[in-house]
Amino acid sequence: MSKHVLLQRPNGKVSIMYPTESCKLTPEEQAGKHYPDLSYEIIDSSDIPTDRTFRGAWKLEDKKIGFDMPRAKEIAHGHRREARDLLFKPLDIEATIPGKAIKAEAKRQKIRDKDDQLQLDIDTTTDVVALKQLLIDGGAT
Repeated sequence: MSKHVLLQRPNGKVSIMYPTESCKLTPEEQAGKHYPDLSYEIIDSSDIPTDRTFRGAWKLEDKKIGFDMPRAKEIAHGHRREARDLLFKPLDIEATIPGKAIKAEAKRQKIRDKDDQLQLDIDTTTDVVALKQLLIDGGAT
């Protein structure tokens, strides 16, 4: 079926219902039957973003999927932190070895500096396309 139901959850997030073709009810009737207390929109499957990076920040907006930027930025910061932690991991061991500790700390500081800039860039961006590009350029995807 090429139609899907976008459901607006009370927490602000969006769920997708995939109506069954074998059911004799329309997508609207299925949504009303299964989710009577939720508002919803019927959309074409082609209108659902294929990139799920910011899936947790989707919201219903003008009968389509939009993005909650504060929530998208939280997701981006999560990716940034995970990438930073992976870079720190081998250096955490080196930092405990007397002959390697100074070099390891210098490498860790470079990572911190780059991460600090990425954090600022994430905080000031205004759209999800730019936010995704920041993650790619910063090595956080």
